Amino acid sequence: MSIREDALDSPGCYVLALIVSKNLEVKTRSSFFQIPKGVYFYVGSARGAGGVKARVFRHILRQGGRHWHIDYLLGAEEVYVSGFYAIPSQKEWDCEVEVARALSTALKPIPGFGCTDKVKDVSHLFECNHSLEDCLAIVYELLREKVREPSWFQNI
Repeated sequence: MSIREDALDSPGCYVLALIVSKNLEVKTRSSFFQIPKGVYFYVGSARGAGGVKARVFRHILRQGGRHWHIDYLLGAEEVYVSGFYAIPSQKEWDCEVEVARALSTALKPIPGFGCTDKVKDVSHLFECNHSLEDCLAIVYELLREKVREPSWFQNI
């Protein structure tokens, strides 16, 4: 897997690799989600200052208030961010939608999670019923084949 530091500072989208260590019930402002123990991938976008790095670090460090669905999930101490894929993109290309659609071809979507602003998307959170290593390989190949070559970051 490639690692490109410029992918961190650029606007684009990202895919968080999450490990949920026990079954969870996640209540957001307007929804309720059952999240079984397992491996998950969350798709998000970062268009603001600081690019992907700023947004992902906000999630990893659990800073800021609860604004997005992912903030509510990451509020549980049973959720661990293993690492993330970064995909730089230009403003006119909505990579978040394309990535979510690519992941939905092989992973199980959690309906309605993280996509209230993307009404045509089923979900931006996907469950993978394999080992973390196998799931990382599956997601990498989906991104490489259907979107573009991602950069992988972990232990940050």
